[in-house]
Amino acid sequence: MLRFRDELELVQLKLRQQAIDLANAYNQELLKNTGIVLRPHWRKNEIACSLRWRDRHQHRMGLRLWEATVAQAGPGMREALVDMEVERCLFNGAVSVVSRQLWRVRRVLADIEHAESYLLANSRDKNTGNIGESDTR
Repeated sequence: MLRFRDELELVQLKLRQQAIDLANAYNQELLKNTGIVLRPHWRKNEIACSLRWRDRHQHRMGLRLWEATVAQAGPGMREALVDMEVERCLFNGAVSVVSRQLWRVRRVLADIEHAESYLLANSRDKNTGNIGESDTR
């Protein structure tokens, strides 16, 4: 379980870097003439981040910005924007799956630790055989 947790944490680090790279690539090339950008979005205590649409001034966020840009774009740019949105959705889905798996693995490890500490705290006394009595009386 510990190895699996470590592997998931490495995957999260790779996804974080991939989010940064995707956002930089799209923002410098395809989105430079639009009013929107892709930004990595972190939640508290998470390593990986999702990609969100933001306006260039960083005041607003969300799919409505993308929809408005698509509505105003020409046919070639519209297709590129749809491709970006599909890639963004797939990427965010991968981040979600890895984050949820990591959360669950950490929960299992905490449950195992709790069970083991409970066993130690409630072990039989060597002298009396009573349950729940400590050996250090």
